[in-house]
Amino acid sequence: MTAVRSLARPLLSASLVASGVNQLRRAEETAEYIAPALKTVEKVAPPQAKGIARDRVLVARVLGGAQVGAGILLGLGKMPRLASAVLITTQAVNTFVEHKQASNTAATKGARTQALLKNVSLLGAVMLATVDTNGRPGLAWRAEHLGEQAKRQAYYMGQDVKFKALGAQNQLAHANLDLTKGAHDLVAKAQKAVSH
Repeated sequence: MTAVRSLARPLLSASLVASGVNQLRRAEETAEYIAPALKTVEKVAPPQAKGIARDRVLVARVLGGAQVGAGILLGLGKMPRLASAVLITTQAVNTFVEHKQASNTAATKGARTQALLKNVSLLGAVMLATVDTNGRPGLAWRAEHLGEQAKRQAYYMGQDVKFKALGAQNQLAHANLDLTKGAHDLVAKAQKAVSH
């Protein structure tokens, strides 16, 4: 991991982990603000998931816990792309919730705008962390490369089998010639012995 990544990931994750801890502490408040979104989810969710969507406090705690866990993983550089993908979801929900929670008075309008911009900026940073490959190829490239390698190996194995089959065919042809020659020699000796 480069020095920039070693410093940037913990810096980015610190705010996200703190936000997740805060969400865990205030799960009841968060549940109120995510209720409209969860009602929409209930309508499209399969029957097994509807019970979970109805427990808004549980969903708020799961989102907070997921954010804390993913933030820690990102800060440590463990599974950073997966952690970033989880953080995109939780940060989008947090942005929505914090925007809804903020009071809409003229005095707090500037602070509300600043908080929204901070959250959107964090969301952008997490999106960048999702595509950061840390100098290693992504899964799509690895899968494509593995497929090409398997194709090459199959081709070479096919060629090897083909050459071995040709070698075996040549050996059979030589054996057949040897047998034919041996049979002719045997017949000739037998005829010679009969005529004497």
